[in-house]
Amino acid sequence: MQVQTNKQPIQKPTRPESRKIGSQDYPANPALDEWAQGAEITTVPQFFKMCVAKNPDGKYVGKKIGKEYQYSTYKEVGQQAQNFSSALIGLGIQPTDRVAVFAENSPEWRMADFGIASTGAVLTCLLPEYPDQRCEFVLQDSGSKAVMVDSKERLEQVIRVEGNLPELKNIIVSGDVDLSAYQSTKNIVSFKDFMAQGEATLAQNQAEIAKRESEICYNDIGSIVYTSGSTGNPKGVLLSHGNVIASVEGMLRTINDNPEETLQSARREDLYPSILPLGHVMGRVADYAMTAEGGTIAYPGSLANFAKDLRHLEPTVLAVTPLFLHKIYDGVENKAVTKTDPAFPPFVASLAAGAAGAALGGTAGALIGAGIGGAALPWGLGIAGAVIGGAIADKVAGEKSRNLSKADLFSGSLENSKKYYEAHGNHSVGNRVKHELSKKFVFAPVKEQVDQRMGGKVRIMISGGAPLSGEAETLMRASGYGIAQGYGLAETSAGALMNNPARAELGTGGAALPGDKVRLEEGTNEIQISGPNIMTGGYLNRDDKTKEAFTPDGWYRTGDKGQLVKTTGPVSKGKLAALTGAGALLGGIAGSFIGHPALGAALAGVAAGTATIFTGAARTEGKDHYVISGRIKSQFKLPGGEYVTPEPIEAALQGSPFIARSLVTGGKERDLVGALIQPNFEVLGKWAAERKLPTDPKELVKHPDVIALYDKEASERSQGFQKHEVVRRTALLDHELSGDEVTNKGEVMRSIVSERYADQIKNMFA
Repeated sequence: MQVQTNKQPIQKPTRPESRKIGSQDYPANPALDEWAQGAEITTVPQFFKMCVAKNPDGKYVGKKIGKEYQYSTYKEVGQQAQNFSSALIGLGIQPTDRVAVFAENSPEWRMADFGIASTGAVLTCLLPEYPDQRCEFVLQDSGSKAVMVDSKERLEQVIRVEGNLPELKNIIVSGDVDLSAYQSTKNIVSFKDFMAQGEATLAQNQAEIAKRESEICYNDIGSIVYTSGSTGNPKGVLLSHGNVIASVEGMLRTINDNPEETLQSARREDLYPSILPLGHVMGRVADYAMTAEGGTIAYPGSLANFAKDLRHLEPTVLAVTPLFLHKIYDGVENKAVTKTDPAFPPFVASLAAGAAGAALGGTAGALIGAGIGGAALPWGLGIAGAVIGGAIADKVAGEKSRNLSKADLFSGSLENSKKYYEAHGNHSVGNRVKHELSKKFVFAPVKEQVDQRMGGKVRIMISGGAPLSGEAETLMRASGYGIAQGYGLAETSAGALMNNPARAELGTGGAALPGDKVRLEEGTNEIQISGPNIMTGGYLNRDDKTKEAFTPDGWYRTGDKGQLVKTTGPVSKGKLAALTGAGALLGGIAGSFIGHPALGAALAGVAAGTATIFTGAARTEGKDHYVISGRIKSQFKLPGGEYVTPEPIEAALQGSPFIARSLVTGGKERDLVGALIQPNFEVLGKWAAERKLPTDPKELVKHPDVIALYDKEASERSQGFQKHEVVRRTALLDHELSGDEVTNKGEVMRSIVSERYADQIKNMFA
């Protein structure tokens, strides 16, 4: 007899059909579907409503008015976002219509972002520095029906190209602009009047807004972010609501070192100055992460204000490009390298190092004792460790300090700490001791100096968009700052890899964000990624490029080469206790022969435990991290057949205080690598003045001493690469690259610069 059951077969949820934008096929993303099944918050309107409910009266966004920052609360911004939505509905904006924002970071940007999302419309992101041609292309390609601008300059840009924008109907203008001075075929309205219209009609539009919000699905497109367009016109990346929210969740869990943290549980009183452009997805995701925590976001409005206001704002989190950290490093190094007086008298070094060694040894002894167990053991082994550590450090420091200048001390300490971080947990005991001494006596004072500029409360610095030099990262980490170096693209909704600032791995882009998977393609070592943050819709109206961007099994091709780095994780208490216990046991046996088994056990236990901690023998296996080796497309081949990937070499060159930017290239007829260099004219000018050389850049870069300086810097900085990759030719620019020669992240626009300075590059190899 057949037995019937009420149990139904479990069916895997299918991906709901999203409202399509563009002519391209949307790539499947099972990882996003799986993420959405377990996530409570999957759309931007859900996200923002949750944030407002969690911290309604908290300070949220502010900008400088006069000499002070004035802030709005979460509840107030929530109301303004609803007014924005209502006003858009009044303009006839429908779900999937595109609404653009062409403005500097501001509270109005944030209101517009959330207001657009609640109507079901799609945010089109423009960077504030776009020239007319790029502005026209993005508005035209996206088919935007409305655009918000924040100045008369950007209003004039849109008016100049409006004849080629048939879809555009409305221009919303924030800021102090006299609109009566402008004529346009479009409807121009001030932000103040626009918001007043929204407030007046909110009651009648409230039900429609709620209906639209409820109908938004996690895989509906929420924003279009355009690529840099370094090899032609930019491509519009279609990101869904789920893409962005998953990226925010992954970032929070990583930077806060909490894999269990959720958007609902995150709560910190961070203050974050928003300076990364919100037209780029990284800027928006960082803003969203601070919003999820209930933090406060200040909008300085410009880089000049940002640098000037840091001390007053006292931020706790910074999201910056590597250029910002490189400038800090340059400033510290410039001061350090000029100090040729003795670092300190030998007896002072012995005394101080002895104390530091005692503290280090005592701490190690106590940890080891705690690992073995017993109430008295940590105390006893702590004393033993302090005696041993103090004696060793006293002797070493006394001998090493006799002819040590402050410049030598800085450079040596930087090298010691860099080697320590580069070991990824597999460092020697000696390297660990040198690193700890460097932190105590060299980098602790550095932190005091930097804190004076940044307010003294920074706990995390998020860095991305370009490689961060090993020297700058070492300086900041050894000085006590948590550095979360990351890697991502618009197509990955900002983050794809990120370093946990509590356990960062020097020189890497980080480990895969929670939910992501990373692999290296065999043969090319291309980084390929699968995860919920991979663009839902592909490239707008570019089915050819969308298909090229994915492998046959659905992984996104980043176009970047990578190298896998195996790392170690936290110390295992079990391993520590076992190895320390084994050492103590052997020491006890040896000590019994001289009648002091307890002393032998204690000394051997300290030695075994210290070696275990400092060598990483008790560490667990860490996450796989990845070094970004450069763009596959930018590789070039030397006449002898060797391939060169320029980006890592350029990053190494820019570790020099004398080099601001560089473009590494090769000779077409000779097996030589050269670099077109933009000098750091501030540093070079001081160097030249000390030697009574001309300080005018046009004259300076022609001087034989300057040419020799840069030849030496380039050669030495590239020595760590293969022999054929060492830079043996240089050409110096007499001005700074600007405009379309650099990206918004400060990177050299390779195709444009190579063409524009072709003669200099050719002469370099003559």
